[in-house]
Amino acid sequence: VAWLDLSRSFDPVEAVARGVRLEWLVVITPVSLDEGLSIAGSLLAGRSVDLLVLDLPGGRLARTDKPSMIADRLHRLAALARRAETLLLILDAPGLAGGLATAVDQSTGIRLELARRSWVRLGRDVVGQRTEALVAHNRHGPPGRRATLRILYAEGGERDACLARDALLIDQAPVHEA
Repeated sequence: VAWLDLSRSFDPVEAVARGVRLEWLVVITPVSLDEGLSIAGSLLAGRSVDLLVLDLPGGRLARTDKPSMIADRLHRLAALARRAETLLLILDAPGLAGGLATAVDQSTGIRLELARRSWVRLGRDVVGQRTEALVAHNRHGPPGRRATLRILYAEGGERDACLARDALLIDQAPVHEA
């Protein structure tokens, strides 16, 4: 697996805590969006990975004035991924606006928007989250479908047995910061 960290948000400690085996993951932090897309193309053309995560930037880099060029490059990456039989996962920042958002919309087959709705607690400990997934764009069917996901953070210890008992778990709405 290769993770192109254009957003500079990859946290290896969190990844390990969630069960990611870092020995099977290559994290690359390109200098620019252009460099990241070039590296992605090289990895896909060389059939070097089974899964390529392209973590797109928010903020300044997301406000590009060349959405059609980026959309074209993302289309090409998707075609390369299909030929290489590689899963391509594009992550973008919440509320992404401007040219990069347009490019992602034009080049993806399906776009999901995820929103945390509540924390799941076991006593005073946060042990998971309830997340709503919305199909925002679907090239293969109608958008607008929703699903609620309950994501539990298993740690491999004795406490994990408690996670299977719904009566012990409490959903608590997240506190929004000003």
